[in-house]
Amino acid sequence: MELRYSILGVVYVWFTSQITPCLKAILNLHKHTAKNIVKSNGYIGVAEAKCESDSLARTRWMGEGVKISVILPVYNVETYIARCIESLRSQMMDELEFIFVDDCSTDDSMAAVEAWAAEDSRVRIIRNERNIGAGPSRNRGIEAANGDYLSFVDPDDYVSPDFYELLYAAATADGGHDIAKGRCCWVNDENGEIEPPRNKQNDQIRRGRLMHRPLYHLLTYEHWTCIWRRSLFNDPEVRYGRSTTSQDTTFQLRACYKTNDIVLEDGALYYYVQRPASATHQSLTRRVLGELDSVDEKLAFLLDKKSDKHARTFFQVRIKVFLKRFRDALSTGLVDRSLIPYVMVRFAEMLLQVPNALALARGIPQLEEIVLDRHFTTPGLRAPGEGEGRISVVLPV
Repeated sequence: MELRYSILGVVYVWFTSQITPCLKAILNLHKHTAKNIVKSNGYIGVAEAKCESDSLARTRWMGEGVKISVILPVYNVETYIARCIESLRSQMMDELEFIFVDDCSTDDSMAAVEAWAAEDSRVRIIRNERNIGAGPSRNRGIEAANGDYLSFVDPDDYVSPDFYELLYAAATADGGHDIAKGRCCWVNDENGEIEPPRNKQNDQIRRGRLMHRPLYHLLTYEHWTCIWRRSLFNDPEVRYGRSTTSQDTTFQLRACYKTNDIVLEDGALYYYVQRPASATHQSLTRRVLGELDSVDEKLAFLLDKKSDKHARTFFQVRIKVFLKRFRDALSTGLVDRSLIPYVMVRFAEMLLQVPNALALARGIPQLEEIVLDRHFTTPGLRAPGEGEGRISVVLPV
């Protein structure tokens, strides 16, 4: 009996001295480098640290039960994508899949993605046959996603190590929510300065909910700070727009029109990198035209919602926002003024589709404040109680 206890004692000592440290080492590896976070300017930033074991990411989770699908459209971001990938590899949550949609990049953007995919089964690559833009590329990722929730990251941005862990915990609490939203920190790409988290959008949502305003009036940007319940995408309308800019706001309108169920998690941080803006004539002109297309897409969606008293207000607000941006763009001298008649005719065509269109147009100060030597008119607009009329649009200086 004593001999047996002695043998057991020897085995116990050997186990604790040899095996236990090995198990602890494995557990420490399992935690990855996600907890390498630093305090910076009073809030949490991401530490620039590599994974201790790249192979661990491939073996620690075998792909069953994807909680969140992270979708990234990739086009010519080779300077930035390595940092984005590092932030995704460092996530504290394991049950993720990463869907990179190669939109026919002409640089080496996909090299880092392909290297990661070779080592981690959670990484999937979709390749477009031609360049189709960020919105349609995200739509391809939506169709391929397996997660309970979907997330969208721009490959020149990055996220905090606990970003998905915090959002998923919030989304699945209290019976589950359709949307969980974090906050955004702006990053100056030129000097690396990180601003404190912005509260404007989340505060707007909190105030609006107290006033019982619909969510699509409140969550109008920062789509990448959210995770979205997969069931929202069962409706084929809930997709990104095809415009060259502002496809995200079109998606948010379509998704948030379907639900008012959102939970806010201020601790989950998305780092939005402000790349040096191209000051070329062409880029600003394309931006104006892309935003005009986006306004048109929003109207097309809202036309079926004429009975919704909020839809008319929303469209009027979007017109005001666009016209202000258009006027600001014109003031830079970088936008061809020959665009003015085209933009105004496009607006007239949009208004023709809206009940009480003339009254709507007259409710927009920007259309009345412009002073130019030319007026552009379009026939066919009819105000309540009036015969066939013409709407005269005075354009911004």
